[in-house]
Amino acid sequence: MAYLLELLQEDRRSVGGVFGSEADVLSLVKRLPGLHSDANYSDFYWLEPTEVPELTEIEHNGWLFPLCRASFSTFPSDGRIYVIWNEVQIFDEAPPHARSYCAGTMSINGYTFGMEEGVDHVHAREKLFDEA
Repeated sequence: MAYLLELLQEDRRSVGGVFGSEADVLSLVKRLPGLHSDANYSDFYWLEPTEVPELTEIEHNGWLFPLCRASFSTFPSDGRIYVIWNEVQIFDEAPPHARSYCAGTMSINGYTFGMEEGVDHVHAREKLFDEA
């Protein structure tokens, strides 16, 4: 498995890259300047746009990750920049067992499910509609 890092604000999206482990993605995330976290929720991080430097470069495993304030809106109505990472499937890895679902999530009617749970939800929903 791998983890895709993204910085999200309204309709703005900055893809940070793919990491081999959650610990690796966190090692970069925790070095973002101005990073905020919520003590009540682990792994919930955000940036305030006005606190993002004009331009900074964060070195990670020999690569430079640039972070720029102009990539986001500083209008208060556009809100925070959320720092998220999601598990993603590397399809070039060893072949899966029969009927193995890829890593990731899917959105169904405003709810987010893991791939297998999402398929189960759709089947259960179809069954309810057929019975009605």
